[in-house]
Amino acid sequence: MAETTLPDGPRQYLRVFRHHVREPISDAQGRVAREREEIAAERSAFEAFRTAVADLRPVTVSPSKRQRSVVGLDSQPDQVERLCETFESTVMSVPHYEAVYDESLSQHMLAELGDPAAAVVDSPTNTITPQQRSALLTAIDRTIDDRTAYADVLAEEATALATADSAIKEIVEGLDDVLIQDWYKAEFETRLDEIIRDRQSVVHGRISPSPIDGRSLCVHLYADQPWTFPVLTAVARLQDAVVVE
Repeated sequence: MAETTLPDGPRQYLRVFRHHVREPISDAQGRVAREREEIAAERSAFEAFRTAVADLRPVTVSPSKRQRSVVGLDSQPDQVERLCETFESTVMSVPHYEAVYDESLSQHMLAELGDPAAAVVDSPTNTITPQQRSALLTAIDRTIDDRTAYADVLAEEATALATADSAIKEIVEGLDDVLIQDWYKAEFETRLDEIIRDRQSVVHGRISPSPIDGRSLCVHLYADQPWTFPVLTAVARLQDAVVVE
C-alpha cells in the first residue's frame, strides 16, 4: 500500500479522493473555529458592558416627595443615552455584528437582555434606578453565562471533530487504491462503525440547558452547508467510494 510507488496519475487521484472524503469535517472545523472566535468576542464585549453598568451611579426617587435623589457623581440625566452608546461601542462593535445580527440597538438589546433592557431604554427620565441597574446586571450575567456554556459546547465539538478526522485520515491514508481486498472488508467496516458510534454518542449525549442540543447544534452550525452531519457525511463518502474486490 505504499503510495510512493504509484505513478503521478494515481497519486493525484488518491489526493483528490482523500480530500473529498475529509472535506466535510475540514469545513466543519473551520466553521466551529469561527464560531468560537465570535462567541469569545461577544463574551468579552458583554463583560466590558457589564463593567460600565456596574460603574453607573443610579438615581433614586423619594416615594414621599417624588423628587429625584442623586446617588454619587455619575447620575446626570443622560444615563440611558450614555448606556446605549456604551452598548453600541462594546456589544455591537464585535467584528461580525453586521454579518450575524444586523439589528438596531433597541432590537439587539431587547433580544439579548429582555425586559430589564426595555425598562431602561423606555425610562421617561433618561436615568437608571438602583432596581433597574440590578435587574440589568442580572440579565447581563445570564447572557455571559450562556456564552460561556456555549463556548464549552463548541470546544467539545472541536475535539470530537478532530478525533473523527484523525480516525478517517488514518483509514484513507492507509489505502493506495479505492479497491480494497475482501480480507480487509470486515476490518474496514468495523472501523467505520466505530467512528459513527463515537460520533453519535457525542451528538446524542450533548444535553444542554439551552435550546441547542446535539442535533440542533449541527443544524445551527452547518446550515450553510449541503450536509448537516459532517462526520456521517465523510463516512458515507468513503463507503460510497471504495469497492471490495
